[in-house]
Amino acid sequence: MCGTVESLVDKLKTFVEPILAAENATLVDLEIKGRPGNQLVRVSIDCEQGVTLDKCEAISRKVADCFDMEDVIAGRYRLEISSPGVYRPLKTPGDFRRNLNREVEIVLQSDEADRKCAGFVTEVDQQGVTLKTKNGMQTLSFAEIKYGKVKLPW
Repeated sequence: MCGTVESLVDKLKTFVEPILAAENATLVDLEIKGRPGNQLVRVSIDCEQGVTLDKCEAISRKVADCFDMEDVIAGRYRLEISSPGVYRPLKTPGDFRRNLNREVEIVLQSDEADRKCAGFVTEVDQQGVTLKTKNGMQTLSFAEIKYGKVKLPW
């Protein structure tokens, strides 16, 4: 068993990530809430084609079986597998990478009222994001970005 919540999260990720890879999903976040013996393990996932209830159920069964077989969590726990939600802000390179080819709106760090930039994410590296905007390609550094949001089609 692991001593701290952080070390337990790291250990659980080593079991979850291969399962997600086999299911063509990626890990967005893994968090643990509650006290030992009665914990909630919340796993947020994303898939290129979107997250479905069937996908969450299949992954939940495999992750629970793995956790139980490896006995990595002391006592009882509840497992929750879900998408991060459509309104989750994009802040990290990984957040933007998971949204390649999707249309986003980015709020920029600025002294002026919230300046925004919208376009399709075409490239992401550790320094920033490149968007295809209506005025052409635009590259923004993460230092310039306050956060981004996926633009919804409706």
